[in-house]
Amino acid sequence: MIIFNITFDKEDKCYAPGETLFCHLHICVAEKFKARSLSIEIRGFGRTEWNVSESEMVNARMGVAANKYVGHENYFMESRYLIGDHDANPIVIEPGTYHYDIKFTLPDILPSSFEHHLGKICYVVEAIYNIPRGFDRTSSEIFYITSDIDVSQHLELQAPIKSIKEVPIGFCCCCLSDPLQMITVIPKNVFLTGETIPITFEIDNNSNVRINYIKFELIEKLSFVATNPRVVRASDRKIVDKHYMHTIIEPYQNKLIKSEIYLDPDYFWKGFEGSVLFYCDYMIRVEIDPVGFSMNPADEMKIRIGNIPLRTDDTSVASYEDAPPEYNEIQN
Repeated sequence: MIIFNITFDKEDKCYAPGETLFCHLHICVAEKFKARSLSIEIRGFGRTEWNVSESEMVNARMGVAANKYVGHENYFMESRYLIGDHDANPIVIEPGTYHYDIKFTLPDILPSSFEHHLGKICYVVEAIYNIPRGFDRTSSEIFYITSDIDVSQHLELQAPIKSIKEVPIGFCCCCLSDPLQMITVIPKNVFLTGETIPITFEIDNNSNVRINYIKFELIEKLSFVATNPRVVRASDRKIVDKHYMHTIIEPYQNKLIKSEIYLDPDYFWKGFEGSVLFYCDYMIRVEIDPVGFSMNPADEMKIRIGNIPLRTDDTSVASYEDAPPEYNEIQN
């Protein structure tokens, strides 16, 4: 009987890319046995997997089959021998207690640990006794990577951005009224966690339909890539934060509305640098509710969210301490 215990120098087992990880391997052996080697391995990998129901021709008949799509990528792997090596002569491991201290330096670029029903990013330390003519004895322990999200290379995205969307309003082509116009403005495209995103929204209701409410949302869109048996993609959307505003906008009325969304620093903002299977985008979404319509018009603006302060050595770029521009400053 062999009992492994792998512990880390950090109680929460959370590390940053480029950091040195210290772990301790404690092994209790109750009966002697032969092993070719004892090794310790550290590795990081990502895996995507999901099933898709697809139409297929089976026995000259069209049927539906559940096809599995998977993707796999390795971020790093390092292995060290503590006893012997892969082709060494077997040695006898006597009963007793054995202790080993190991340290690894993690790569500088790693995606954060992550788990989702469409895929996961995992980091693990594994101890392996190589047993000749038998099953290896192994034990593993998961640790976690938390990567900073660096947006400092996107200084050009600090300029104000504006989106204009015209929405035709009518119940059929013969009774269309003039379109309403949705105008959304935010003071920049790059934000840091802990900041508040100010949103200025103007609605020019040139239609004959009343608007009941406006909804502001921060959307997180996760994208996953599978490569086998062919390249396919899947995605999942989540509302991180939302504000509902009950405001009546009568036909042929214009209205200017301001709202804001707070970027909670305690939320798990996702950064997948170093991965080609996992992607994350954040978007500001504004939706209106015209009376009598089943599909509410909406507009989306993509933003970047990070937790590394931007370099502000370029004086032509506004700093985060600057007040956001007023709406009338950027209408044109």
